[in-house]
Amino acid sequence: MDLEAQVLETMIAHIQSTLEQPNSVFGGLPICPYVQRARLQQLIRFHVYPFDSRCLNPTSDLMKIVREFQSQQRFEVLLIIHSNRNAMSFSQLQMFVTVLDQQLASMQLTAFGGHPDDPFHIQNIRTRQDPYPNIAIQSIQKLKRASDQLSKTHYYDHWSAENLKSVGLPR
Repeated sequence: MDLEAQVLETMIAHIQSTLEQPNSVFGGLPICPYVQRARLQQLIRFHVYPFDSRCLNPTSDLMKIVREFQSQQRFEVLLIIHSNRNAMSFSQLQMFVTVLDQQLASMQLTAFGGHPDDPFHIQNIRTRQDPYPNIAIQSIQKLKRASDQLSKTHYYDHWSAENLKSVGLPR
């Protein structure tokens, strides 16, 4: 099995074993309540790509991948996974995502990252601690709709004010 296939297999196994599993901290819902449906309906565009700060250039291959994702509208999520777990530190990934997110705003897209060392947690459940550094890119409008639906459940009951602020709540 080549490296790209190993990375994809590891990430998909992580999604299934962690993000798709119901958890009482999230009102009995999975950490990511929509990922299983998206995965099973093949609405996630997985892409293994060695991103770094040079990829923030508007003419980079990464930005071409993002524009293709946006124009096709076939997928709900673009998940870009770095194949090197140590390619960038958590703080480097945060800075990268911040700059990328600013560039995506005009496209009505947003980005958020996952990293093996991400300390973010909801009652000690590390929701963004993934096997590889990665960037998830999604439609702002679709995320807002999903968040609005979740706010009608017990999903956010255990989130601190700081946790909520980190995901743009309350609006």
